[in-house]
Order: sequence, then structure tokens, then C-alpha cells
Amino acid sequence: MNYSNYDLSKIPAAAAPHGQTSNLVNPQTGQDAMIAISVVLMFFITVLSFGRLWHNAHVSASFGADDYIAAVAWVFAIVFHALILQQSKSFRHLWDIPASWFDSPRSKWSFALSMILGPATLFPKVAILLLYLRLFSGASRTFKILIYCTIGWCVAQYTVNIFNDIALCVPRKGENWASSTSYARCFRQMTWAVMQGVLNVFTDVWLLVLPLPTIFQLRLSVGRKMWLVGLFTTAILGVAASILGCIYRWKVKNSMDTTWMQNIMYLAVVSEIDAAIVCSCMPAFASWILHLVGKRPGPKGYQYGSSGSHQYGAGAIGSNKKKFDNTIKKSTFISTTNGTVDGDFVQLVDRDGGRSVNSVDRGRKQLSGNGNEDIV
Repeated sequence: MNYSNYDLSKIPAAAAPHGQTSNLVNPQTGQDAMIAISVVLMFFITVLSFGRLWHNAHVSASFGADDYIAAVAWVFAIVFHALILQQSKSFRHLWDIPASWFDSPRSKWSFALSMILGPATLFPKVAILLLYLRLFSGASRTFKILIYCTIGWCVAQYTVNIFNDIALCVPRKGENWASSTSYARCFRQMTWAVMQGVLNVFTDVWLLVLPLPTIFQLRLSVGRKMWLVGLFTTAILGVAASILGCIYRWKVKNSMDTTWMQNIMYLAVVSEIDAAIVCSCMPAFASWILHLVGKRPGPKGYQYGSSGSHQYGAGAIGSNKKKFDNTIKKSTFISTTNGTVDGDFVQLVDRDGGRSVNSVDRGRKQLSGNGNEDIV
């Protein structure tokens, strides 16, 4: 049928269901909710990301690989938010959208959004995994192997997503971005999107439980263990969002009202991405806040002295940078004051036997003049 003689801006993209009528002028829309939620989420991830990066670069002087990945994750998250906001005007019921909106520019923007989704989801997860390596540097070899295997799994999973989108959604010879054949073929990617949603849930649950055995093996007070667990269980929000995203991926695939279902799906997706960024930034951001206020979070918290020095996975211990005779590896936050390591535990590696020893449970380790350690 030739639509060249019709004004597509006045024709709905789909027929309204029985009992409803199309409204192209002032319809129900999810755009306002998407804008409000995106602005709030972008504000939070920006504050936490810059707080984390500033702390590790200027306070603890321990800027590492996880920080570089976290910065890249923030960039992709912001770009993903921007692309969603650009598409948000179409977050209506399909029968409330003018047919003229389904043109080549919209298809190109949708393709760009789909291409960014993979790296926007990947980098926050990798940042979390590298953070685990930093926090638990003295953990078992098995734990580290699991970390690297999980990173490989995530890279493979989201790389496949990119190539799948290219194969299905880029127009072929004789097609254009708005052609019905190109659109129908691209929609087949929703089958993979549903599978991707299931894999996202599995991956997020795995990221949540992966550090827990290591945390509970440490010689910490119950209260401090719960505090550390609380930091990581921020990921529960990401798990909930990934479950919701998986459900609505399936609904988009099987619904005639795809644009409305996509609205809810994208809300879940951005929440999942941003929850992962928050989780990766929380330890360093919390340390930065404590550095600013110069107080303990509790009677057994981390103390900051007049020097304000605070090591977060760095190589030097204390404001005077004295070194133990043994190699000291920080498995979590260690705050120092005039050569005193005041924290719940430090992991020591015996140079002779290579054996990792957890020590200083709610105690204080004083650096003596000859480099030996005394529990006081």
C-alpha cells in the first residue's frame, strides 16, 4: 500500500484495542517518569563515581585498574541515559504514537541505544570484580581464579550481544533503516534479549554471593562482617532490577504494545546498570565521606588521625610510610595515625612460607623502630 498520499503524523502506528481509542494529542506517557528517574540516577552515580575517583586519586593515592574501569562505566552509563532520554517521547502506548515517528532516524537511534547497552552493562560488573581483587588481595588462589573467569564470562556475554545486534539490525542491500523487512528482522533480537535477561540475573546473583565466603572467613567481629556484607548487598538492588528487566524483555517480545513495555524495560535496565555502579563505588565513597568528616562510623569503626592519612588498598602504610619486615596486603580499609595501623585486620604474608595470616582482630598494630609488629 502506498502511504505517500497520507499524512502519517495523523495516523496511529497501531489500531487501539477494543474499548480504547487512539490519542495522538495528549496521551498517557512514560516520558516524565523516565526523565525524573534518569536525572536522579545520573546525579547519584555521578556523585559516587567522582567521590570514589577523587578519594583513590588524592586521598589514599591508590588509583588502580578498577578505578579506570569505573570511570569508563560512568561514561557509558551517562551515554545510555542520554540515548534513552532522546527516545523517551515514544514511551507511549503503540496506538498513541503517530506512524510518522517510525522513520529512519528513530531506527538509527534505537540501534545506537542497543549497541551501547552491552558495554554499559559490562563495565560496572567488571569494576565490581576488580574491586573484589583489591579488597581481598590476600584471598585464596581459587577466589582470584573465579574472579578472572567471571570477568571472561561477562566480556563474552556482552560482546555476543553487540555482534548479534549488528547482524540483525543493520539494513542489508536494498533495505533502509525504516523498511518493514529490516524492522522485522531486527525485532528477532528480542529472543536473544530474553536470554540476555536471564543471564543478567544469573551474573548479578553470582556477583552478590561471590565475596561472601571470603568475608565470613576473615577474623572480624560479627558487627564488622555485617558492615562489609552491607556494602556488597547493595547489589541486591541490581538483582531485583535485572529480574524486572528480564520479565519485561519477555513482555516486549510477546506484546503488541511494544513501546509501552520498552518504557518499563528501560527503567529496569538503567536501574540495574546504576545499581552496579553504586555498588562498585560505595567502599571508596564511604571512606571519602569518613575522611571529610574525620569521624568513626561507630565505636569500632575506622579512625582518622590528625594527619588525615587513610589507605585504601595502597602500597604504603601510614603517614610516615614505614614498612613492615613482612609484606603487608590490605584486604579492606586500614586507617593510620603516626605509624599506627588501627583497623580490624591486616593480612600478612610470611616471606619464608608464603602463608597468609589474618591478624589483628579488633586490635592495634604498632610499628616498632626495628620494623617488627607489636599487638597493643
